[in-house]
Amino acid sequence: MKSLLISTSQQEKLIQNETERRRTLRLLQTRQIEKQRAAQLRQTIADEKKKQTYVLVNQLKNEWVQQKNDLHDNLEYQFRENLMEMGKGHKGAADQPDYEHEWLTKTLDNDARAVERG
Repeated sequence: MKSLLISTSQQEKLIQNETERRRTLRLLQTRQIEKQRAAQLRQTIADEKKKQTYVLVNQLKNEWVQQKNDLHDNLEYQFRENLMEMGKGHKGAADQPDYEHEWLTKTLDNDARAVERG
């Protein structure tokens, strides 16, 4: 049987081709790994952004609800205060002396004295 021998130049060519093939594979593998890392980083950033947005929305919603409740409580308090104040003017006026009656009495009394004096 005859053995197949390859020449030195063919052997060098094969080694060079194999080296180039391996280098290309390493480069492709490195690119693929970096692509995966970049995708993972983008996903992590997107998830963090969603999380921060969710937290911010909830925080703003809670603040809005708190402000709304505070405003409601304040308005309700003012309403109740005004209800309690309503009618106090009339009650206060009822407690005051009747100045018109006093003035009329005093005027009639003065007129009577004036008539007496002549």
